[in-house]
Amino acid sequence: HFRLRYLAKISYAVYLVHFPVLRFIEYLVEYHEKEINGKNHHLVKEFILASGLALSITFLLSIYAHHSFEAPLLKAKSLDIVHQTLKYF
Repeated sequence: HFRLRYLAKISYAVYLVHFPVLRFIEYLVEYHEKEINGKNHHLVKEFILASGLALSITFLLSIYAHHSFEAPLLKAKSLDIVHQTLKYF
């Protein structure tokens, strides 16, 4: 139950982070395919590796974003939000 509740807490951060990570991994895969063009390689193995990498990076960045930005801003009082936000810049 704890893992599902934690995933629910960071779900907004996952939502924000997942698309840029997927695009970056897609770029890396395309770059890698251009480098080994014509050589025999295993597409299934590369797909599994890229998917695992994307999932790992997404969750690590989401955890960081949640604990560094989202959680402190949610705890801040409404009048203090501007002050809390500006301290990150």
